[in-house]
Amino acid sequence: MKRTKLFFVFVVAFILVSGGVFAKKNKIPKKLKEAFSKTEKGEVIQEGMELKFSEIRFFPAQGEKTNVIISFSFKENEQKEEKEEKKSDVIAVEVINKKDPKKKVTVFSPIGNSEKSENNFYYFEIQAKPGEYEIVGIVSTRDLKKMGSHKIDVKVPDMFPTKLNLSSLLVYKDIKKLGEPPIGFKIYENCFPMGLYMVYPIEGNIVNPGVSPRLLYFINGAKKNKLSRQYQIKISYRLLKDGKEVEKFKPVVVSNNVVDQPLPLLVKGEKLSGKYEFEVEVLDIVSREKVKKSIVLFYK
Repeated sequence: MKRTKLFFVFVVAFILVSGGVFAKKNKIPKKLKEAFSKTEKGEVIQEGMELKFSEIRFFPAQGEKTNVIISFSFKENEQKEEKEEKKSDVIAVEVINKKDPKKKVTVFSPIGNSEKSENNFYYFEIQAKPGEYEIVGIVSTRDLKKMGSHKIDVKVPDMFPTKLNLSSLLVYKDIKKLGEPPIGFKIYENCFPMGLYMVYPIEGNIVNPGVSPRLLYFINGAKKNKLSRQYQIKISYRLLKDGKEVEKFKPVVVSNNVVDQPLPLLVKGEKLSGKYEFEVEVLDIVSREKVKKSIVLFYK
């Protein structure tokens, strides 16, 4: 399986300009403040709208923080009146440090959903130090007449560890270079930024016909060779179905800690169909540490 150097040049740019910049504190409307308070206590608000956080991904960020990418979907339970002017909805996100609950950061962003579909996924990113957090979200119409909420607990891992580990394994279908890095807290529809690139993930790892899936991940905590000052990392891949090995790919040795890997569509001339497990095993040749991680893929 061939690899590409596409991401080798962008890793530094990603860490330096990665988003997640919190907006300045805004005065929170009373109704929204009450909705946050209820949701923090475990109440789910569904007043004409529903919000659901789904997948959470972790990547390295600037200042030894972790970049947390959270996807969500939402819907309105009642149809808008035809005469009602179409306006984008708004999401407010509150990040609470469990170690010090008084430390709360609240950010806001409009959702560009003029062509809203329940099949769309939306993304936002935050940066946080390793630790445990509560993420509270409120999606609402601009007039706050309709709103929905969701709360999740998030354990943010260390992306700059002393021992070998891997970031999230991201399955994606496309990537586009940006003219300049995005700044500030924003909501993205069916994509999210990583440094100077916009990534279009495959949500749920469901590979539809005509899509060429790729796998992106960061290798964290690897040691560099003292003489060459480069990484020496051996990567092995296996494809399994129902717990049985379908294919074992030839290992590769790389000198970079950002990996962009094409995923298989055929094995032994046969088109993949159904549910598979794709396993990644990484050996740091310098430290002799080893780590293994896998994802589930669904081929249509």
